[in-house]
Amino acid sequence: MTGWMGEHLHVRVHQDGRVEYATMAGTIHDKDVIRSWRLSLTQLRSFKAFLDGPGVRGLAPKISSPYSCIDCEEITTITIARGDGKPQRMEIAGYAIGAAEDKKLFPPALTELICRLERLRVRAALRLIHHTWCSAGA
Repeated sequence: MTGWMGEHLHVRVHQDGRVEYATMAGTIHDKDVIRSWRLSLTQLRSFKAFLDGPGVRGLAPKISSPYSCIDCEEITTITIARGDGKPQRMEIAGYAIGAAEDKKLFPPALTELICRLERLRVRAALRLIHHTWCSAGA
């Protein structure tokens, strides 16, 4: 299996509604290509309301999966800018939610956050990917 090595932007949502995502350009050693699009005002308000909810605000700074990968290590980092100047940062080690039964191993707010971010990225990338582990329409 091949993939990105090092740190890479998966998706970034700016306060003005701009969404950026990175795509691999060529080989694992090439610089990422950053693409972007913009959320509507309604979408942006909905996303901000979700981020400001108690579920997301209550997520722990470090979350680990009970499963470990034998030949790889992946840490997903999510940083949310907060009005008080102190960002909320979460590091999720080994997040492999692909199997439906794994959903119960992670806080529901984390699963929903990952799913929302993935839907933003997929929409920005103009790809249709159906993730059965994300609830429909959320």
